[in-house]
Amino acid sequence: MGLRRLRILISLLVLALTGVLFLDIHGAIPDGWAVWVLYPQLVPSLIHWLGMAGWAATGFLLVLLLTLLLGRGYCSFLCPLGTLQDIIIRLGAHRSRHRRFHYRRPHPWLRHGVLALTVGSALLGSLLPLLLLDPFSIFGRTISQLVRPVVIGANDLAGRGLEQIDVYALAPVGWPPMVPAVLGLTLGTVALVAVMAARHGRLFCNTLCPVGTLLGLISRHAAWRVRIDHRRCTHCAECAIVCKAGCIDLRSRSVDASRCVLCFNCTAVCPGSGIGLQLAWRRAPTGPTVKLDPSRRLLLGGGLAFALGVDRLSALPGTDAPPSPPRNRLPTRIPVPERQAIAPPGARSTARFNARCTACGLCVSACPTQVIQPALLAYGPEGLFQPTLDFAVSFCNYDCVRCGAVCPTGAITQLTLDDKHQVQLGQVEFIEDNCVVVTDLTACGACAEHCPTKAVRMVSYRPTTLPTSAAATSANLTIPKLDQSICVGCGACEYACPTRPHRAIYVRGEPVHGVAEAPPAEPLPELPAASGDDAFPF
Repeated sequence: MGLRRLRILISLLVLALTGVLFLDIHGAIPDGWAVWVLYPQLVPSLIHWLGMAGWAATGFLLVLLLTLLLGRGYCSFLCPLGTLQDIIIRLGAHRSRHRRFHYRRPHPWLRHGVLALTVGSALLGSLLPLLLLDPFSIFGRTISQLVRPVVIGANDLAGRGLEQIDVYALAPVGWPPMVPAVLGLTLGTVALVAVMAARHGRLFCNTLCPVGTLLGLISRHAAWRVRIDHRRCTHCAECAIVCKAGCIDLRSRSVDASRCVLCFNCTAVCPGSGIGLQLAWRRAPTGPTVKLDPSRRLLLGGGLAFALGVDRLSALPGTDAPPSPPRNRLPTRIPVPERQAIAPPGARSTARFNARCTACGLCVSACPTQVIQPALLAYGPEGLFQPTLDFAVSFCNYDCVRCGAVCPTGAITQLTLDDKHQVQLGQVEFIEDNCVVVTDLTACGACAEHCPTKAVRMVSYRPTTLPTSAAATSANLTIPKLDQSICVGCGACEYACPTRPHRAIYVRGEPVHGVAEAPPAEPLPELPAASGDDAFPF
């Protein structure tokens, strides 16, 4: 098998395995698989190692070692965004028979400037440049924001079609919520990368990608590099025509190792084996060369406009649901106070989460209740795209720790169920004047019914002023009473609260996650002692 075919096979395998993690809409993939699949992703592995050294966080060391040996193999073998660009380049080649590449100037000031800005910002505590330019994060947001909704829509549509013939193999998932600003910025980023790839090959990797620039600096000292054999080179220009990195200079018959992404397109097309991997410390062969054939010219220019569009899909109708709690007749007037964004369980604190999350969106895709949502500026400009818990959308499942199992950077640590049951994301607050029990004298109790720790329970309510006509109605009214010490801040009460536009109960996030007390055990009802024939009533 040629090196190019091997590269294509491995890159497609990595793309498929990584994509499946984001598209596992039914939660069928075991949590441990994410550790193995994402092991060689450089930025998540490096951030994970800096915060929590361990074997699972050493993937970046393997990438650096491979770069010292062979150069930027990561960019073509292991980077899923790089593989997506290759697919776009391939599609562009099919649409344009005259698609050719040529040598481009390296623009070191731009590449090194972006890398310096990224590293400098990280040292100062801001991951903003990395959030925007990290290739794995861009890939993750692309799949979770653009591809995953299409997969969910197709699944639900197919499931409803199968139900018509009494086949229930596909469980409906429900249309995921969208954040328009995040979706728009994701579309813009994807469009930029796609146009650069379609017109100029791996230009993004060699100008704006900080990972590509870092590996390029290391690859200059790689043991094996792609080099031109001067004795065999016929100046046919075939290698430069297919070089999507634009790093082959035919005038000097040299290959810029810092920009070569090791795609092996050049070695596959060279008719005389004049280019290939060679040991760097071995002197390049020299000798008489064949004169340049004037009939073979390097084709320049020719841009291909690449249009990217995503059809807007309408939400599928939901399944039958139990009767909803009563809605308030009059709109509530007391708004919920401005509160801090709530980081996912396992983040420990907002500051720690902001310092480690690269906004790849894997936790968003893995969350079974879809309460984890990408936010635009919930954490401020430095936390662009980083996810938060949105209790208007859903609630955090009391018995779920999936987000920590799939997080590749360690921003969300893996919790046991016992630990999760005591993590206090925030504390519950109650606005009595917004409660439908007070405003409409209507029994509710939705918040208490959904609270997993019984931090919200219902107590008798007696209004001080009551119209005579409503006396009988209010005889058995109950109103929420809070026990903040056992509240875990899961948001189930807020999500279930029926009052609009402002909820009567909400979770106030905490910058540092606390520890909730264990809820008191409820005594079991005593059963009468059985004897004789009544000992086995069933």
